[in-house]
Amino acid sequence: MFRNLYKNTRVFLTLLSRKQIFYIFFLQFIMIIAGILEIIAIASVIPFISLISDPNIVNNENYYYINFILSSFNIDKADAINFFGFIFITFFICSNLFIGLTQSLIIFTTNRVEKIIINKLFANYLFEKYIFHVEKNSALLIKNIEKEVSRFADAVFYQFLEINSRSIITVFIVIGLILVDTKSALMIM
Repeated sequence: MFRNLYKNTRVFLTLLSRKQIFYIFFLQFIMIIAGILEIIAIASVIPFISLISDPNIVNNENYYYINFILSSFNIDKADAINFFGFIFITFFICSNLFIGLTQSLIIFTTNRVEKIIINKLFANYLFEKYIFHVEKNSALLIKNIEKEVSRFADAVFYQFLEINSRSIITVFIVIGLILVDTKSALMIM
């Protein structure tokens, strides 16, 4: 199964130029940044919820990270809830905007790859010999160009990039959970 996947991926990558392959790897890098922002947004919930549930937590020595953050930014303990609320909302908005940007780049890349494959297939059909066009049904050729390439781009390539994006985000969330509470995270898995 993996040998077939590897072989099909290599065949697919031969259809693309170095620039498009570089763009796909750049998109992978953007997905990694989106995963990091997602875990930061999730981690920013913890101090905010802790402060909402018990505002006196600022005076507790067990929650030293809250005091460290407040002293780093010279924030008064009375404004701690507002500060952490602002941090939570900011990270949450930035994370969602970046994930939206990633999704739009995935759609843009899928459309670009579809266009490239359609152009190459059309050029391939144009430069075939006359006998090829006499023997083949033109409706079948048009169907290959219009529908099959679109089906490949939407059902295979887009889904591959989408699964890859979600997998990267999931891996970062799992790593974050393991770093916060290893025992509980491993019990969930």
